[in-house]
Amino acid sequence: IKATAFYHFGIHRDAVAIPIGQGHENSGDVADGFGVNVMNLLPTEMDESGSLALVSTRAQLNAVEDLSYTVNLDGNARQLGRNIAAATTIEELQHGGDHHGAHHFAPHEIEFYPPRSETAGYYKPYRWGMTVDLDRCNGCSACVVACYSENNIPVVGKIRTSIGREMSWIRMERYIEGYGDDFEVRFVPMMCQQCSNAGCEPVCPVYATYHNPEGLNAMIYNRCVGTRYCSNNCSYKVRRFNWFNYEFPAPLDQQLNSTITTRSVGVMEKCNFCQHRLVAAKHEASNIGRDLKDGEVLTACQQTCPTKAITFGNLMDENSQVAKNAKTNDKEHRDRQYEVLPELNFQPAVTYMKKVNTRVAGGGKHGHNTSHG
Repeated sequence: IKATAFYHFGIHRDAVAIPIGQGHENSGDVADGFGVNVMNLLPTEMDESGSLALVSTRAQLNAVEDLSYTVNLDGNARQLGRNIAAATTIEELQHGGDHHGAHHFAPHEIEFYPPRSETAGYYKPYRWGMTVDLDRCNGCSACVVACYSENNIPVVGKIRTSIGREMSWIRMERYIEGYGDDFEVRFVPMMCQQCSNAGCEPVCPVYATYHNPEGLNAMIYNRCVGTRYCSNNCSYKVRRFNWFNYEFPAPLDQQLNSTITTRSVGVMEKCNFCQHRLVAAKHEASNIGRDLKDGEVLTACQQTCPTKAITFGNLMDENSQVAKNAKTNDKEHRDRQYEVLPELNFQPAVTYMKKVNTRVAGGGKHGHNTSHG
């Protein structure tokens, strides 16, 4: 077989890793012609259950003159001291957690406006939030696929993504800690953080993005004029701009979600915590005269996650699972909980829970990022 060679940290110098499930020949226009079928190289072995056993085999590599256009959206594999994918150790947790990092919001006194929690009409009875347990997340990206399917997100291909025009609402960030054989890989699903003090909202000149009473950074698509100021002011870089009117040729049109708008050219879009599911569930609950119950609404990413790393719910309900996980109350001790880039004081509604290791890769201490370059 002939495949593109891509050097990746963590793969042994004498090993070659090729993803399975590609190289289709009779699966239609959507699948044919992408990648190679590595099964042609692997020996046919059956395990004790009678299933096909995927085993390694010896291979010989030869360089060819063909050039291949590769695209990598990972960015920097190192955190550069930003503590985005944080980790702790069992020993630290046994001693009360890590006290060396900034795991709380910045003081409310530095806000220009009063906190929305103290503003009439906000967060009653709902303030939607999410927690992501990085100790459970294995980077499978099922949440990314579910979000594409649920929200009619266009697939733009590697040419467009190579110039920064990817459209995914969830970005699976991958970071490497340690060096040589002593390293670990950390994954962080990065979606819109639904910030209480968001940087995207005040810069929109047409009020297309605003903070709704339930804590969502909502988008009004038909107001958006495409200035992209909001994307420039988002430090998490999770907003996506439609450069074209995208088409969904058959049979892809049959998988579109009829409850979701397909966005047009010149419009910004992003994660909204599956607001259409929230609206439908609230209508049903209202018909029988009650509020939503904890766990009654699942976002698409939460529903799909095989390790149950994502929890979604009402932060105003102290008994909800998401509130217990997030521990956003200033009086609560936070041992694993943290927000990404808290020094910006955007006050995200997404709380991450540190990965728990038996030790820190690379000989670092206190579960902190050990790579600064």
